[in-house]
Formats: sequence, C-alpha cells, structure tokens
Amino acid sequence: MDPAALSTPAEVLGLAAYACSPTGALARAGPGLAALAGRPLAGLSALEDLCAPDDRERVRAARLAAAPGGPPIDLRYRLRPASGPDVPVRDVAVAQAGEGGQVLLVGLIEDLRPRRLAEEAARAAGMSDLAAGVAHEVNNALSGVLNYAQLARRYPPGDPQAAEALDGVVEEGRRILEMTRALLTFARRGEGAVAPGDLLRAALAPVRRELREELIGVQLDVPPDVPPLLARGDDVQRALVHALWLARRAVAPRAAARERSALALRARWELDPEPGLVVLEVSIEPPLAPPPDDEAAAWALDRCRALVEAQGGRLEAAPGVTRLRLPLA
Repeated sequence: MDPAALSTPAEVLGLAAYACSPTGALARAGPGLAALAGRPLAGLSALEDLCAPDDRERVRAARLAAAPGGPPIDLRYRLRPASGPDVPVRDVAVAQAGEGGQVLLVGLIEDLRPRRLAEEAARAAGMSDLAAGVAHEVNNALSGVLNYAQLARRYPPGDPQAAEALDGVVEEGRRILEMTRALLTFARRGEGAVAPGDLLRAALAPVRRELREELIGVQLDVPPDVPPLLARGDDVQRALVHALWLARRAVAPRAAARERSALALRARWELDPEPGLVVLEVSIEPPLAPPPDDEAAAWALDRCRALVEAQGGRLEAAPGVTRLRLPLA
C-alpha cells in the first residue's frame, strides 16, 4: 500500500491519512490531520504530541509494538488541537517494511464526534421509546392499584375478599417498582459495573404485559454468583430490547394462533478466555424454523450486534436464541 495513494480517498471519506515511524516521527500526512490538529504539522517532533497527555504513552507503546505482517493497531484516544476541546478519534494503522528495513506505519484517523452525535441521537430515541412504554405500563398498574383499593374498601376487615384485593394492590405496586427501576437502569450514563440481573429485569419490564397477551411465559434465571459486567448499562439494555423483539418475532405466528411459547432470560459467567465474560442469553421455545429473515429482523440483529461490540463484547445468534458475551467488571 502506497501511503501517498491513501490521501485522496481518505480525505473524501473524511479521514486523516498519515505515515510515520514507530517512534511517531511523521513522514507524510494529508490535510485532514492538519485540520483536526488546527495547526501546521511542520516541526512536529512526534505524532504522539497531538494526543492528550494522558493518552500519549499508551499510543506510543502500541506503535512501537507494531510489526510488518502483524495485526493492525486500532487505537482510540483524545487528540488535542491547538485550541478548543479534545477531539475523540479512532486511529487504525498497519506496519510496513520500508526502505533499508525501516518500519513505516500507515494509518487513518477518524474524527468520532459525528459518530457520537449519531449514537446520542439513537440513545435519546431509545430512551423516548422506553419511557413511553414504561409510562403506559405504570399507568395500567396504577389503575390496578386504585381498582383493588376501591374493591378492598367494600369489605369489612378480615374478609377473605378484602385480603385478595389488598394482595392485588401489593402485586401492582411491585410492578410499578420494577418498571421505575428499569427506567433508572436505562438512564444510567457512562461505562461502569452493572449487575446482569438488573439489566435483564430492566429490559423485560416494559414488555411483560405484551408477553402475557402473546401467551409467552417468562423464566428469569440469574444465579447469585454471576459477577457484574463492565459496560454502558443503557446500551446493553437497548441490545436486550432488540433481542427480546427478535424472540417475540420468532413465535409471532404461534402467538397469533393462540399457542403458548416460553421465553427464558439467563445470565452466567465464563472464565475462558481470561479475565472472563458475562453471558446474557435470550431464548424462546419452541422457535420457528426457519426464523424470520427480513429487513426488520436483519436491522434489529445488526443494531444488537453493534451495541454489544461497542462494549467490547460479542454477539452470537442462532434460531431461537441470542447471546450477549460481555467483559467482566
């Protein structure tokens, strides 16, 4: 690959092309890099000088470790321009054997700000959809609380029918608590340790009534020894919402025929590979064969995969089951 040949297509794609030595000494760069830096690149001692101070050693070490024929380096760091806030970027480069046995790194830098804006817009839309669903369910549950309470008032204390009505009040109150917890879990911002059970319950809460109407029984299996996972809770919950939609879609004809199905949400953890993974599983029985394969299903699966991979995880999908493999906290 000719580093100079990269510049024109890279600039068209909005990427900054460059070539440098493993020590960061810049051999050539396209105008996109100077635009990101907000200054001329002449006299720059090393490419790492464009990084925010906290990221420089990590980026430098990755470049020094690159070797021809080896895997590309894929870095995310903050680029510090001449003025203004730091710019989040993704930097992907491959090592080539240059003249005289010298190693040359040829790379492309992507400004992640547009992508993050798109992610924020998608997250806001997901939050809006979830909030609407939870509001609908809370409204139904509150109506149930009021109806049961009014029914209990009709009977004298100690009457078995009054006790049944009060049990209904307690059950609807628990539903409200579960759904408000779901909304709070979804609203969590930033990466951190998240309990797998909280994520599964949060994704399940807004659709419990729909599942009952579709004759889909629910089993939640979260052993107490499953440790927290490391992720953005709202993104993982959105991935689980897509997985639940795919499961429901897989038995939609059966639900239309008033036949029963069973949905299982499970969590477990695996130590291989180190340091370990938390596995969240959404499965439906019995699945249809073949599963739905249309544009809507493909979109939901792609969104689920993108959300999981953005957390450093991996998605596995098979007829009737979707597994999210995510790193331990």
